[in-house]
Amino acid sequence: MGEQAAKTGKKLEDFGEVFFSGLGWVELTRDKEIQLFQKAANMVFYKIWEEQKNTAMLNALSQEE
Repeated sequence: MGEQAAKTGKKLEDFGEVFFSGLGWVELTRDKEIQLFQKAANMVFYKIWEEQKNTAMLNALSQEE
């Protein structure tokens, strides 16, 4: 199983990169450990989500013009 773990992890990582880039998300960091309390983590996620949503809306509006 150990030999397959690295291959499986790489496949999952590649899938995640393709999936989230298709949603317009960009990678901010890789392999960086962060420690947050749950409330802070939710606030960070919400802020990133709002920024992505606003960027997508601006891109859609600029393409209409």
